[in-house]
Amino acid sequence: MKIDKRIQTSRSIYLLEQKIRKYFNERDINPVIFCNNCDVLWPDDDIIDVVLLGTALNDILQTNFFPKKALFRFWVLNEALKSRISNILRIPDSSIGVINRYSLFPREDKLFFPKIESAQFVYSARAITLKNFDLVVKFLEKLSQNQNRKIDLEVYSPSISDKNFLKSSSRVNLIKRGDRGINWVRSVENIRNKFLINFSIDPLDDFNVSTAQWQEAGGAVIAPLMGPYFQLEGENIYFIDLKVLIESFKLKKVLFNEDDLKVNYLVKTLKGNDWPSPITAFKFFEIISKVDSRAINFSKTLNSSDLSHFTERLLLYDSL
Repeated sequence: MKIDKRIQTSRSIYLLEQKIRKYFNERDINPVIFCNNCDVLWPDDDIIDVVLLGTALNDILQTNFFPKKALFRFWVLNEALKSRISNILRIPDSSIGVINRYSLFPREDKLFFPKIESAQFVYSARAITLKNFDLVVKFLEKLSQNQNRKIDLEVYSPSISDKNFLKSSSRVNLIKRGDRGINWVRSVENIRNKFLINFSIDPLDDFNVSTAQWQEAGGAVIAPLMGPYFQLEGENIYFIDLKVLIESFKLKKVLFNEDDLKVNYLVKTLKGNDWPSPITAFKFFEIISKVDSRAINFSKTLNSSDLSHFTERLLLYDSL
């Protein structure tokens, strides 16, 4: 069955899909959710709303069964992906809508504000190159050195094993929590004194369910100032400019007191319930012939094995 196939693909994608369906059903729209090569059933509608998740940008280029007579509106989960799809597929901005993440995962009214001088840290993601797990550990090592204390990093991920970890660190205590299921946040003790930290620059990381769940519980976040994280909102978020961070490593500077950590500290207020909706429908077959050639080998580029250095990873992200 289609649902079983999605669950096997990713529990977080499955949870996100349920949230998205509820979002559209409340607006009397039956969307087509396109992700990870799962089977798609096209409705017999004049205008079809398509939500693109995960590898969808790559997948749609290999799909030959788009209804030829229907008009389409695309929906994504962050502005960065909207811009990328618009540039690569040459689709006008007015045909792509962005679903507000807080319409899917409302934030807890009560926020926690851990002190950076005594806080511990949590990581919840796959240990792949573009997730920058190694950069997270390096950052915490520097923070530990500056604060003269050992730091705990709790890792909630079924995919991380010993071989994924860097060499053992005398400053960062890596605590492997393993797979705690889709409701993993409930198993985290003392969330009020912990930061969720994520330095991902994966271009396919269009939402990050773990971060949404953490914010839903009122937790504080340290995240990069790019991709889906740029649209995070809340007074207990630290945004890190990874280019500045990496440059500080090259210069061998320790810039991690609380003021320096706020390389770009943004406090935003959510206004309204939605980002602008797409207002122009288009025919898919009229734009597919104009696709940017960079998109054809999209997944191959992302999985390149030569991305061993932080700077090269950022250059790849900027090029897509």
